[in-house]
Amino acid sequence: MRATPFPTAAYLGGTSLTAAVHALLIVAGTGLLAALAGGVRLDVGRWAAFAGIMTAGVLVFSTLGFAIAYLARPRAATVMANLLFLPLAFASGFFFPLSELPAVIGDVAPYLPTFHFGQLAYRAVMPASDVAVFTGAATQPVALHVAWVVGSAVLLGAAALLAARREAVTRRG
Repeated sequence: MRATPFPTAAYLGGTSLTAAVHALLIVAGTGLLAALAGGVRLDVGRWAAFAGIMTAGVLVFSTLGFAIAYLARPRAATVMANLLFLPLAFASGFFFPLSELPAVIGDVAPYLPTFHFGQLAYRAVMPASDVAVFTGAATQPVALHVAWVVGSAVLLGAAALLAARREAVTRRG
C-alpha cells in the first residue's frame, strides 16, 4: 500500500469494491456447493440475506485489515492479521459452540465484533431459537448486533485512516 501512486481513498475504495465482488463470488460458490452437495434448502430471501451479510462482513472487517496494513511492516502484516483474526474467530464461537469452550471465552465473546457478526450471519439462515442452541449463546436483538458491528467498523476505519495519515506524513518527511 505504501508504494501505490493512487490517493489513499481511491486505493482503499477500489480494494474494498474488489473484495466485495470476490466475497459475492465465494458466497455464491459456497451456497451452490451447500445446496447441491449438502442438501441445504433456504428460500431466496434467506440466501440473499446471507450473501448480503457475508459481503458486508468483508467490508466491515477490511477496516481492520487496512489498519494492520498501514501499521505493520509488509512481511509482518499477514502474521499480525492471523494473530488477530484467528483468536477473534475462535473466541466468537465460530469453530465450537461457546457452551463447549471455557467460561472465560463465553464471558469475553459478547465484547467482540466477530461474535456479533456471527450472530447476524446465523440469524440470516436459522430461527433465533436455533441460533441459541447452535452457538450456546443467548439471543439478543438484531439491532444490538448491528450496532456492535457498525461501531467496530467505524472505530477500525478511523484507526486505518489515522495510520494512513501517519504514513503519508512520514513519507513526506
